[in-house]
Amino acid sequence: MPIEGRGRHLDPKQIPTRDRDMHLVEFKFCSDINPQQTLEKAHNQHQPLIQRLRTRSLRGIPRNNQVTLHVILLGVGGTIYNQYTITPLLNLGIPTHKVHQLATKLHCHAIKSLNKITKTRYKIHFNNSNSDNGGSGRGVTGRAAGFRRARRRPDRMADNPLDPH
Repeated sequence: MPIEGRGRHLDPKQIPTRDRDMHLVEFKFCSDINPQQTLEKAHNQHQPLIQRLRTRSLRGIPRNNQVTLHVILLGVGGTIYNQYTITPLLNLGIPTHKVHQLATKLHCHAIKSLNKITKTRYKIHFNNSNSDNGGSGRGVTGRAAGFRRARRRPDRMADNPLDPH
């Protein structure tokens, strides 16, 4: 986005020092139901850095540096927020259609990551519960002791406990 009164430069090194702006971009995962709390934490976390960058004179004595923090939030369950995801990306000057493509990719990435974390957590829990029983606790099938594999039919795909009677 060209700024009014400034020339267009393709190479950032050719931009005069007095016309340079600093943009800090942070991508954060947040709670799906309360993104505002994560946004506030990010602003508080970066406030000392922003203050130091603003007061360090790169443009000469009469001007302070322009520093902008862009926090892009994505819910841990893949939630895309208009206010906290789409708007900050648009503020960076990304075209609307590219913003929506990026948001879709971020959503897919979050879902894949959540799936991987969940599977890893269950594997760790499964291994810990087996080691607590004094051994692997696995039979020939490699399943936990006390469970048998249901027949592979669509209505019976789960591991079922043995009949107690």
